[in-house]
Amino acid sequence: MAHGTYDRLSLGCQLELPTMHGKRQKKRPNHQWWAVAFFDLLGQRKSFLENEVALGVDDPEAVARLVRATQESVAVILRFHDLYKRFRTAYLQRPAPNLANLPPNIRAKAERWRRTSVKHVPFSDGLVVYFGLRPEPDHSPVLALHFLTMGAGMLAMLQVSAGKPIRGGIDAGTGIQTHGQLFGAGVAKAYELESLRAKWPRILVGDDLMTYLDTKLNVPPQDDVDEWNSGTAERIKETLFQDNDGKWAVDFLGPMFRRIPDGSGPPAPVSEVHRGYDQVRRALDYWRKKPCSSIDEENERKHIQDKYQYLADYFAHHAALWDLRP
Repeated sequence: MAHGTYDRLSLGCQLELPTMHGKRQKKRPNHQWWAVAFFDLLGQRKSFLENEVALGVDDPEAVARLVRATQESVAVILRFHDLYKRFRTAYLQRPAPNLANLPPNIRAKAERWRRTSVKHVPFSDGLVVYFGLRPEPDHSPVLALHFLTMGAGMLAMLQVSAGKPIRGGIDAGTGIQTHGQLFGAGVAKAYELESLRAKWPRILVGDDLMTYLDTKLNVPPQDDVDEWNSGTAERIKETLFQDNDGKWAVDFLGPMFRRIPDGSGPPAPVSEVHRGYDQVRRALDYWRKKPCSSIDEENERKHIQDKYQYLADYFAHHAALWDLRP
């Protein structure tokens, strides 16, 4: 894809869109390339379905179990959504970098870009985050992508620490934002990464988003803004790693996250990583030993064991960096 295609796609077309009352009116949708992330809190759908009560069944004990399970799942889900909002606030309120050494023509832009225009939509046990890849006066898509990969990594780290891992997908794709919603291939691609390709509790990064990142890294800068974007893209690349299957993923235990000082955001990463390591080892031991009474139960046990084995191997690979003990 040619340099600039992601930045410049804006069809600016007039579409006939239905209103809530069945009438049609002309709207100018925001049609461009978008970065989209889809996150799923693992295990909650199973909890909802296992405790469902059939319509018309009069069983007070089953209803009581359903209420308890729903309350527990809702509390877990709301905590997950709140973690994202807390990181978003901390990122926006982070200390301003020293801009004195920046060229005057991008110093003012850098101040405005710190705000970025990133949208999020929580729903049940999921979360969608998205932003446009076309630069705007108050929006730097490169800085927004830095926020997204850092936020994804922190969410993954803190959810493992809480014993509730997440899985996700981040990609770039075309889409139309209209009536307060985003429609298009970008959303579908992020969902497909999470639901079909990630497999393990990890956050995959799709090919088109990696291509976008490479355009910022490898194209010779034409001006100071390009140089600033290239430097930011380098920091983004440091938040990612290429997994054993060749897929790119967020490296939430990698060196970039190890450099976050304790107290810079809620809560302290080092203590959370150690807590997460303990959670993973306990869960892996539990699912290895869990007795099963049917083939279906055995298949489920092995499926969940494999997920925690992936996490255990990932933590072990980063043990020296985080001072983890066997």
